[in-house]
Amino acid sequence: MEEIDVTEGCEAEGMTIGQVRGTTSIAALRQSDGKVHPQPPSESVLRAGDVLVAMGTVEALKKLEALFVPGPARATGSVLGDPS
Repeated sequence: MEEIDVTEGCEAEGMTIGQVRGTTSIAALRQSDGKVHPQPPSESVLRAGDVLVAMGTVEALKKLEALFVPGPARATGSVLGDPS
């Protein structure tokens, strides 16, 4: 189980839970205003300052967490456009 912060400029900001969850289960969404939504619907949109509570395998959680890395750090290790 992990708590994942939705950071400004991360890939997942503005996406829905359904678009990012992969094989994890989202147990709760705490919005930036403090409201907590247990088992939020898939169409819930993620905003900077929100926190997800996710459950899954270590591999699934790592994939999910990668979507929440702030913008410039995200490009590190990207294989998109890799000529090899």
